[in-house]
Formats: sequence, structure tokens, C-alpha cells
Amino acid sequence: ILENENLKKISLPSLTTTNGGFFDVLRNPILTKLCASKLENGGSVCIGNDQNQPFLDADLKSLATGS
Repeated sequence: ILENENLKKISLPSLTTTNGGFFDVLRNPILTKLCASKLENGGSVCIGNDQNQPFLDADLKSLATGS
């Protein structure tokens, strides 16, 4: 999920694993909420830092496998 200047919230309540082994959320400047609370196997997980998503609150409480 990349470079969406108007994206404020992402809700993926049924996502449990990623296809292809990647879960990236980057450069979404007004994104405030990411909820993927059932994601268990994220493969390569990359969540943007405070410079490109400064207000992000992410719920990844079930993430058990990821790098």
C-alpha cells in the first residue's frame, strides 16, 4: 500500500497471511490507522517511519512471523 496522499485508514480484518511474502505500507502521509489484527504471517513486513507516516497507529497484535 504505497503513496496514497488521501488515504486515512486501512482496515483488513480478515487478512491472516500475505500473498508473495510482502506486506508494505509506505509513504501515505495522512494515514492514521492501520488495522490488520488477524495477520499472523506477514513475510517481509515494512511499515513506513515517522517521516513518511507521522500519525500512524497500527494494530498488528497477532503478527507472529515476519521480518
